[in-house]
Amino acid sequence: MKKKAIMYVVLVVALAGGGTLMAMEGKDAVTVAASEKSALLAADSVNRRFRASAAKSRP
Repeated sequence: MKKKAIMYVVLVVALAGGGTLMAMEGKDAVTVAASEKSALLAADSVNRRFRASAAKSRP
């Protein structure tokens, strides 16, 4: 029974430690998703501006 409790404690500590290290380095899922979202929004904005300027230059 005691070995099982120790196993759970070690598992929780390992998961918490790993999550903390990933968050500190900026590699957690939330940070990665936010950076991808901002990159997609920037690309979409550039694409819209390009299409708008191309439409204005047509006779």
